[in-house]
Amino acid sequence: MVFSQAELHKRLGVEEDIPYTRISDYELDKNEPSLIVLLEYARIAGVHLEEIVDDRMELPSKLPGTVKYDVKNKSHLKRRKVG
Repeated sequence: MVFSQAELHKRLGVEEDIPYTRISDYELDKNEPSLIVLLEYARIAGVHLEEIVDDRMELPSKLPGTVKYDVKNKSHLKRRKVG
């Protein structure tokens, strides 16, 4: 699974909140993604959030992983500002 920064930006659902160039900042360790963005990264990658944030853990060798996210009742979720 390989996405361009623009594709990843769209899949993360943050087009209205952050510029797509922020993805590069995350990759280059110039800026840290918010918890909301990290959670979306985990969902896209099919891994547990812990695997993304805990440097002691290894990501699966093949992505997407096997974790399936099933968000129940999405209608109650409000858009939060991310950064």
